[in-house]
Amino acid sequence: LRWPYRLVHKFRPLVWRHNYMSVSKKTIIYNDLPRIDFVTTVHNRHPQVRIRVKFSTSIDAPQYNAETQFGVVSRPVDQFYANSDDDWVEKPCGVYPALHWIDYADQDKGVSLLNRGLPAHEIRGGTIYLTLLRSVLMLSSDGETGPAIPTPDAQEAKTYTFEYSLYPHQGSWKDARSFKLAQEYNHPLTARQLPAQKRTRRLPTQLSFVQLKPDNLVLVAMKRAEDGSGVVLRFFETTGEETQGEMELFREPKSVKSVNLLEEEEGGVKFTGKTIRVRVKPFEIVSLKIGF
Repeated sequence: LRWPYRLVHKFRPLVWRHNYMSVSKKTIIYNDLPRIDFVTTVHNRHPQVRIRVKFSTSIDAPQYNAETQFGVVSRPVDQFYANSDDDWVEKPCGVYPALHWIDYADQDKGVSLLNRGLPAHEIRGGTIYLTLLRSVLMLSSDGETGPAIPTPDAQEAKTYTFEYSLYPHQGSWKDARSFKLAQEYNHPLTARQLPAQKRTRRLPTQLSFVQLKPDNLVLVAMKRAEDGSGVVLRFFETTGEETQGEMELFREPKSVKSVNLLEEEEGGVKFTGKTIRVRVKPFEIVSLKIGF
């Protein structure tokens, strides 16, 4: 790691050579999945550094899309080059957060960057940057924006493992269902080995508690109601399109009611047998309280 020091015109510039961190990266390419997964381990000993991963692309588009809580937003690229003479209260740095994925695409092709707990990113000059780690030695080190406060716990002198994935595709993120790949990446299947039980108490060979269609409806919660009187299922629409949703339960319910996020009942919902059909607005959050 060659590190510049004293890059000001008053002093002769120096370049120091440090061994402040070690980095190892594993790349996983699958035979039957369209993702490229990365596992990067960083052992950091530098007190003040930002570590980012850089993906160069040939994509040329003025905007990109990023997942937020229960939605998707479009943001302009190249915010790093924003003119300071523009009417900015604070000049943007170009780094923004995303929930599980971002997608950068032109008319023909695109790439989705999927992350596990790594929200900070930037797109500049056709290149995608993902922030892995920021180590901070002191707040307001210049003494002008506030008092200089040491932050020893924020130096991040530890060993970290970061996981992220690339999903190259044709067309837009809606065509490629990038949100579905991101959900699969962030919620992998979990296997359990069950102890021996009596035959009458064993689980069946196959059992799905709930099936939700189409795939632009994403299930985010399946839980006992706070008052204990039923089960709450919560899902949202993720492509910005009005959708006829269909939910099939593992058995026929006794009642289905629409509730808000506080689980306050708002009205009944019709169902036929084990199937519930609901008209969902663009990016709408739907919560259903189901009694059995």
